[in-house]
Amino acid sequence: IACNLVELMDGEIGLESEVGKGTMFWFTCVMGVGSSTSCLSLPQDSGRGKTVADLLGRKIRVLVAEDEVVNQTLMEILLQQEGVDVTLTSNGLGAVELFQAQDFDLILMDIQMPELDGYEAVKRIRDLEIAGDRIPVIALTAHAMKGDRERCLQAGMDEYVTKPIARDVLVATIVKLLPRRSW
Repeated sequence: IACNLVELMDGEIGLESEVGKGTMFWFTCVMGVGSSTSCLSLPQDSGRGKTVADLLGRKIRVLVAEDEVVNQTLMEILLQQEGVDVTLTSNGLGAVELFQAQDFDLILMDIQMPELDGYEAVKRIRDLEIAGDRIPVIALTAHAMKGDRERCLQAGMDEYVTKPIARDVLVATIVKLLPRRSW
């Protein structure tokens, strides 16, 4: 993701590593002032076919809990292109508060966040749910080691998608978890 973003901004990315001392990652990029220069551009329609809204027969509301601003931006653009209404929050505590204040069809939950991590946020959300009224939660995480998926599911999440996010995997997971409108 970082390489692609830096490339979109006509920049360079690299790293310097020394055994026993650590690794330093760096990047440079061209930044504009005002609205005339965009640092991120995703295609509106790459010929993929139907959007999430089309596949479900309705527009859905999704809460995205993600602390990294770049990831928030990417998720917001991707989901909006799929016909989804998006609400963003940068930590688990915000996710719990928004869950209590608004109605969502689905939550996309990062695991590592400040103030309250994804595991604890989902636990609190599950404790607040009314019996039989469970909101689907998809874990978004760079943790892709053996046992990570199981840990997310045991914590109360319904599915697990690894970063970097592949659009087709995310769309399929959302469609799998949400009911389609019956005509």
